[in-house]
Amino acid sequence: MVQNLGKYERQAWQAGEFGGGGAGADGAAPLPAPEEAAARQRAYTRFLLQLYGARPLNGYTWLHGVRAGRMVHVATVDAPVTPGDVTNIVVEFKRAVGTGENATMLTGVLWQYLKVPQKDFEQLQPTEFADLIAL
Repeated sequence: MVQNLGKYERQAWQAGEFGGGGAGADGAAPLPAPEEAAARQRAYTRFLLQLYGARPLNGYTWLHGVRAGRMVHVATVDAPVTPGDVTNIVVEFKRAVGTGENATMLTGVLWQYLKVPQKDFEQLQPTEFADLIAL
C-alpha cells in the first residue's frame, strides 16, 4: 500500500517544523544547504515513523521502519512516492531479506516463503495467497 501526504500537508509540516522562510525574487522558497536539507529529511522521516507508530530501521536507504510486520518507506519531504521509488524499495527489501532468514529479524513477524514456478503462477493467475498453496 502506498500512502502519500499531499503537497500542502508536506509544505505545512515543513513550515511548522523549520519556519516559513521567505521566498526569493522569483517567488520560490530559497533552497536549504545540503546539510540542512538532509537534517530536514531525517526529521521528517522520524516524525512520520512516529506518527505512523513504526519502529525505525537503520542501515537502509529505502526501508525506514517496520509496523505490524510491514515495511515502511518515507518519501522525501518535497515529493510523493514515485514508481521508481517503489522499484528501489522492492529491490532493497529483497536484498535485505535474501532467502528469508533476515525477514523475521527485520519485521518481527515470522516469514515463510513458498517458491512457485513462474509458468505455474502465470497459468493459475492467483488472486490470493491461498490459491498458491494448492500448487
